[in-house]
Amino acid sequence: YQDPCRLGRHLGIYDEPRRVLQEGTSQPAEGERHFHDMKETGKRSLCCGVSAWMNCDLTSKTMQVERLRQARETGAEVLAVACPKCQIHLTCAMKDKAVSEKYGIRIRDISAITLERMG
Repeated sequence: YQDPCRLGRHLGIYDEPRRVLQEGTSQPAEGERHFHDMKETGKRSLCCGVSAWMNCDLTSKTMQVERLRQARETGAEVLAVACPKCQIHLTCAMKDKAVSEKYGIRIRDISAITLERMG
């Protein structure tokens, strides 16, 4: 799960999205995996790189790539996000031709994941 700056740092909401994602994962359905947190979470979580209406530059791209590496290190197949900016910019980083790494993960919005689980 990617802690978005506005939800986390600005509003102090860290645990609630995790609880939503963890609902029903104690006995995951076939093909589903358990919830895994990345190494830097909460207040220490890396920004997606483009908060506060900044332009996406080399510094931003470096932050995005590092966050994608952290997600891959968990063994996750999906990186859940709760911010459309995070979804856009992390997805963009994965598709960037200058980024040679392949991450093998999908970026999905927490609301879409929740809706899918509800049936």
